Amino acid sequence: MILSIIWFVLELYDQSFPMEPIVVFVGGIATLLASYWPWAPHYTDRRLKGRASIDYMSNNQEFIIGREELSFTLKFSKASDERIHIYRDPSDIEAVALVHGAGLPSEVRDAKALDYSNRVISPAEGDVVVLRNIHGHYAAMVVCDVRDSTRNDDRDEVTISWVINPEHGTDFS
Repeated sequence: MILSIIWFVLELYDQSFPMEPIVVFVGGIATLLASYWPWAPHYTDRRLKGRASIDYMSNNQEFIIGREELSFTLKFSKASDERIHIYRDPSDIEAVALVHGAGLPSEVRDAKALDYSNRVISPAEGDVVVLRNIHGHYAAMVVCDVRDSTRNDDRDEVTISWVINPEHGTDFS
């Protein structure tokens, strides 16, 4: 970038210094480094409260929120461009439930009272999901947006926001 600015200034003052080969060389090196640098996508978010957009078809369709005993492995699969399947299959997840009539985690007053009988639930955009991990902790999650590449979207992605209750609590209000 700096070399390009120097080149531009030299052109403005009609100076004849061959900047093009230098700019192309540095740009080429930067491109090679970006292509081969060991950048690895992250499939975890250690925060207890957050928001993330996830490529749900990567990393064996799993994404981890939280840390240590407050960890929840989310497993997704395609449902539609407005819904996503969420499973209780990961080894650290004991139960999943769809919260009917809630739009925010703060509307969940008693997570124990929910129906945890299903292996898979299919929340729509705006729905609240509650998960219980094997340590007895609860997480409430909102499905904010779903994108599906087989249904006119440019990628497979789910955007979620969540809050994890660190005190074994069942009230998110």
